Amino acid sequence: MSSSKKVLITFHAVCAIERDYIYIASKPDSLDEEEEFTRLFFYDEQHKDNPWLYHDLPDWSVVSLCVVEKTTTSPRQYCALSKQGQLEFDWPGGGKKIEIIDGAGLLRQSLPIYGYVNSIREISGNLFVCGSGGQIYKRTETGWVDFAPQFKTPAKRLSSGLVTNTIVFHEFSDINGFSQEDLYVIGIGEIYHFDGHNWKQCPISTDEILNRICCADGKVWICGYNGTLLVGDAKSGFKELSRFTDNMTFSDLGWLNGVIYLASNEGLFYLDEDGILKQVNTGLNPKVTDTNVISVCDGILWSVGYKDIVYFNGTEWARLKHPDNY
Repeated sequence: MSSSKKVLITFHAVCAIERDYIYIASKPDSLDEEEEFTRLFFYDEQHKDNPWLYHDLPDWSVVSLCVVEKTTTSPRQYCALSKQGQLEFDWPGGGKKIEIIDGAGLLRQSLPIYGYVNSIREISGNLFVCGSGGQIYKRTETGWVDFAPQFKTPAKRLSSGLVTNTIVFHEFSDINGFSQEDLYVIGIGEIYHFDGHNWKQCPISTDEILNRICCADGKVWICGYNGTLLVGDAKSGFKELSRFTDNMTFSDLGWLNGVIYLASNEGLFYLDEDGILKQVNTGLNPKVTDTNVISVCDGILWSVGYKDIVYFNGTEWARLKHPDNY
């Protein structure tokens, strides 16, 4: 792991580890858009002399990050998932290992091919991954296994030999839940719930692309395109709180102190006590307009845009300047 040398970068994913310790996936702007490459940063405020450290993953496009909590047999680990189903696990002391989910990604030499994966979550001590073509995997002691094989739909191979994912069933974008007996997965106009035995579809009144799930205070919050915001659960159903019909996209959401916050292409929003969506006034200069992903840990909400990083302790907002972008 090295200290950073200045080069403009774009952030793509974030995971808060502690209140002053975060994990960020990025890509240098100097690289071609199509080139697969990820630079993983750790910011640890406790390291006053050099809080920013990084290492590179050439040929990887990391799409999701998570923390694997410490157990009696293993230390806390930091996991990065690439769209091709590659996983890197890091832990204190320089430990590292790589895993690959068989069946994920477009690099397989043999059929079937299901497509990219999109999200990784630790839920009740278990790791779950979801993605295109109905992919849902669970990590076990013997490796990654299909957790819902009934959803899996292979991508079509064109006559040229290329694989297309332009038309797929169950384009799962995120997975989350309160336990492994109470899981939710979302896609394009669809929500499925796992009750510990079976997956069942939850009726909803939208066909919009759904992006992220936040489980908090006994409720399931889901956001997506065209200002879509849903709240509820599998038992009582989902209520639509959407207030926008234009091109606003809610890309992520997080819960802090009884308030739901949403990252969008038009800035950072929150839902007030009357259920009205309002834009967050951080009081920062310049204003916060660049938001994309949210992570909450230890009473701190982190909002990370493509270039900007801000955080909120429940009372005041502050900006964290990355040395490569300032």
